[in-house]
Amino acid sequence: MNNQDLNLILNKFASLTFSANKYIAFSIPINPELIKYLVILITLIISYQFIITTKKGDYSLAFPLFCLMLGSSSNIFDRIKYGFVIDYINISFFSILNLADVLI
Repeated sequence: MNNQDLNLILNKFASLTFSANKYIAFSIPINPELIKYLVILITLIISYQFIITTKKGDYSLAFPLFCLMLGSSSNIFDRIKYGFVIDYINISFFSILNLADVLI
């Protein structure tokens, strides 16, 4: 398989596309202000749980909590700075998402 064949396969699977997502996952229409505060609250709860889990030394749970914390923090940053989350990975048979969504 050469590079051209690989690019053809990848382009059928996914592409880069700009999408301004003002709503929550899969563009479910919920009030954007409510989403912002709800996501901040959930991120704070996850952060607290991460600190408690790390202090207990339970690193098998700390890593997934860290990924959740990192992904949700990135989406919060987008919502505060731009008023929406920037989605850019267009998976042809699924949806448009971003790296933070993958972490979550």
